[in-house]
This record gives sequence, C-alpha cells and structure tokens, in this order.
Amino acid sequence: MKIKLFYLFIITLAKSAASASLPPGLEKTLKPANSKTSTASKSKKTTKKKKEPKKSKSLKTSTKVKKSKKSNGLTYSPTSTPSNGSTDSPTSTPSNGSTDSPTSTPWISPVYGGSVGTEWDDFEEGNGRITKIIVRHGWWMDSIEACYKVSGCKKNGGDGGVQSTFELNDDEHVIKISGTFRFYSYVYTMQFFLNTGRVSPIFGGEKGEGSDDFTIKKDGMVVSHFFGYSDEYLNQIGAVFIALP
Repeated sequence: MKIKLFYLFIITLAKSAASASLPPGLEKTLKPANSKTSTASKSKKTTKKKKEPKKSKSLKTSTKVKKSKKSNGLTYSPTSTPSNGSTDSPTSTPSNGSTDSPTSTPWISPVYGGSVGTEWDDFEEGNGRITKIIVRHGWWMDSIEACYKVSGCKKNGGDGGVQSTFELNDDEHVIKISGTFRFYSYVYTMQFFLNTGRVSPIFGGEKGEGSDDFTIKKDGMVVSHFFGYSDEYLNQIGAVFIALP
C-alpha cells in the first residue's frame, strides 16, 4: 500500500513538471517571433538616432562662388559700380564727362568709284568749314576743289570739262552728297545738299552705262572734308563727317 502511494506521488510530481514547461513546437514558434520583435526594436532605435548628413565641400564651394568678390573694398560683380563712379557698360559716360557717341567722333563714309590714280585727303588740322565747292565736269567729274575757311582751296583731279562753283553762306554746311559712279572706274555725277535746304545743280554728265547711284550722309552731322582718288579725272569720292559746330 505504501509503495503504491509513493508511486502515485512520483507520477503526480512528473505531471506537474511537464505541465509547467512549454511544448517543443510552441517554443520554436515563439523564438522567431521574439527575434523579429528584437530586430524591429533595434531598427526603431537606429531610426531615432539617425542624423542629417553633413553638407559636402562642393556645396560650400558653390555658395562661395555666388558671392561677389571684393578687393580693397570694391565690388566686382557685373552690376556693381566702382567707387570712382565710372562703369564699363556700353552706355556709360567716363568720369571726365567725355563720350564716344557719334556726335563727338568723326564718321568716315564709304567710298564710291575706283582706287585709280593718286590717293588724296583734304584733312588738315584747323581746316575750318567749307565755304565753296569748285568742280570741273563734262561727261563725268573731272575734278573737285573744296575751299576751307582757314586752309584755303584744295583741288583734286584734272583740268578737263567746264568749271562750276557752288558758294556756301556763313551758316551753311554740306549734309549730303549724291551722285552716280562706276565700280573700279570714276565718278559720273555729283550733287550737294545743305543744312538750310539749298541744293546745288547736278554736276557731271548723264548716268553712264554700268554706273550706280550713291548717297553719302550721316544724320545729325555735317561734312568736314573730302578724300578719294584722282588722276586726270575724279576716280573716287568719300567724306568725313563731324558734329555740327
């Protein structure tokens, strides 16, 4: 009887121990779950600790480039103006008040005719204004002789044809020359227009075969002097314009 009771006691203890431990299948199932939970928690911790990346050196460099460079207190950005008040923009005026606008710089016209004979230029410092124009002409222009108030008359060309004179008053200036010419040859006709509205006769002959029209003019300016080529004829003509005195 005592042996049976002891045997029952041992069996009871064994059952109690078995019921207290987890089944092998459940234990295997729970272990991966615990592993995932642990990984997720670590991931959350990592996310919380993550910081923004530092700016690269290239970004810092580009920021510096955008800033204008300075030297001795002057800013050299494209829109800046140096301390002396001058600027290199095309429309600026230098600090001395001068400007290179067409009204202060002589304008040299294109030339018409041929580069035949001797090259000439009436320019002379202090020429003075043109007071009269003397031409010799027939079937074409033989010569032109512009007379200047200070330096006198300067003839260029030959002695053929007939002579004509166009006088200018004290308040008059040549503002336009028109005529006809032949390429690589000579000038056929010429006519002079003044600022007062007066116009000279047409000097020279009729428009020759193979000739073309020309006009020499610069708005707001007047003829200072003539230049060109000539021998026994007036082979080429051009003019230099200046601001109205």
